[in-house]
This record gives sequence, structure tokens and C-alpha cells, in this order.
Amino acid sequence: MASTILAVASSTSTSAAAAPAPDPARLFVDPAQAAAYAQHRPTYPQALYDAIYARALPGRPGPPFPDLTAVDIATGSGQALGPLPRDFGTCIALDTSEAQLQRLPPHVAARVRAQVGDAHATGLPAGSADLVVVGQAMHWFRLPEFYREVRRILKPGGALASWCYGFGTLSGFPGAQEFFEDFHSGPDWLGPHWAPGRLLVDNAYRGIEPGPEHFASLERVELAMPATLTLDDMVGLIQSWSARVSYLKARPQDPDPAEAFRAEAVRRIRTQRDGSEGGAKGAGAGGDEGSSPLHLDRTLTLLLARGPQPL
Repeated sequence: MASTILAVASSTSTSAAAAPAPDPARLFVDPAQAAAYAQHRPTYPQALYDAIYARALPGRPGPPFPDLTAVDIATGSGQALGPLPRDFGTCIALDTSEAQLQRLPPHVAARVRAQVGDAHATGLPAGSADLVVVGQAMHWFRLPEFYREVRRILKPGGALASWCYGFGTLSGFPGAQEFFEDFHSGPDWLGPHWAPGRLLVDNAYRGIEPGPEHFASLERVELAMPATLTLDDMVGLIQSWSARVSYLKARPQDPDPAEAFRAEAVRRIRTQRDGSEGGAKGAGAGGDEGSSPLHLDRTLTLLLARGPQPL
């Protein structure tokens, strides 16, 4: 009987301040945001999946693993799936957002079983999965319920792989990192509009790991996740952030913060290029600053839990 790898990939989030906490189930359902998410959220390095396979399936030759099942929970538009659809005999992609699932790339959708599902009650059979994965999403979950559900659907030798990454370090124009930090976390920008779960990401999931009552063993692994992208790419990434959506709802009279980021970056790029202090006139409308190269260095934290405790 074929085993199943359960991957639950998720949408990002962030830590919050004074604004009312958004409902995590509603943060990624908007079709426009889902489109930005699909286009601009990062995929993950092969080194991540190599690390998962080495720890979740020790001594197992491969991939491929044609007799195993993987489940991606909170899959979003499939960024966390990576090679799973190719490497596992069965691959299931779950998300609460139909808009996100509709953004699965066709070549991925053809190789997975995509379905609307909740991390706390997946509807999957007990003991049906060999691997459950959650990429940049576990901070949205009610963790005691989620850990119990994962224990229910995993086989006795199964594993849970969950990971997250922070905002990272931005370079490419003068004062890039200082401005970036103020933009994503400052009180006048997006800081108050992140949901509280973002704090868990900022802390690299320390303190919320599944304890021995849930899994027999736990390993923490850190991997580099550098990226070279354009200013247009960076603006697209910001457009996918849940805090940007919350900001627009809370401050509908204000400009889009993603475009404000672009304008300030353009001003700094132009100042660096020609010493001009001429603001961002023409930004995104005929100038070439949108293709300016930026570099974003992020650290990816993987939690690998093995040996689910019986319920």
C-alpha cells in the first residue's frame, strides 16, 4: 500500500502591534494577493529537501520514494512543494484558500492531490502519511491541535518538517537595510499591521517546537537562503505580505505602502547613481530603476520532528 507524504505549506505572516489581530484564515484569500503570492514568494533551495530526506528517512536510498506519501499543509500556491511531487509516490497539497490553490502551477497541479483543508482537521485518514511539511505557515496554527492532527495522520515512523525564514538583510541602495527594517517593522509603516504570529517567525520558532509529548525527537537546522532580485520583484514580494493587506484595509486613504517603498528606493538609487536628489518622479513609469538589482540574505530555520507519539 502506497505511503503518503503530507505537505502543508503556508502563507506568511507577521508580528503585530496595536491593530486588531487579523483572522489568519482570511489573510490569503484575496485573489489579487494570491496572484502576488504565487509570483513573488520564494521557492526553497534543494539543500532544504536534502536535509529533510536525510533526517526524515535515514538510511533510505533515494529519492524517488514511490511507496511513500507526503502532505504539504498550508501549501498556498505551492512554494513549499519543491521536489515533493516528483520524489513521492503520493503528494497531497492542502490549504484553506481556494484562491491560493488555483494558483498552483499547472505542472505541479498535475502531480498533486490539491484540496481545501484545515491544518487542525485535515480529513486525511489516520496513519496515512510518511511526511508532513509546513513551509512558512506553522505560526498561523493552533499548535496543540495541529500537533495532535499531525500525530494522527502520520505513520509510526513518520516525520514533521516545518520551516520559516525572517525578513533578512537587504542591500542594493544606500541605507537599504535601515529603511527596510523601518518599513517592515516600524510604527509608521507595516509594524502595527502584522498579525501576532509574525513574532514567532522573528524568533525562528524558538519556544513553540513540538515537545516530547508529541514527538520522540526534534532537530533544528539552519540554512542560508540568499536571493538576487530586482526592485520590481521586491515590490511584488511586499504586495504579497499580509501586513500590506491589513494596512490598506486600516488606512484606505493612504497610498499603497508597496508603492511608497518603491518610490523611496528609486530616490535612493537615483541619488547613488547621479548624486541627484530629484525624488521618485517617474518611478515605475518609464524609468529603469525597477530592474535595479537588490540582494536579500535570509536564514531558513528547519524543525524536523520524528517519532509521533501515539494518541
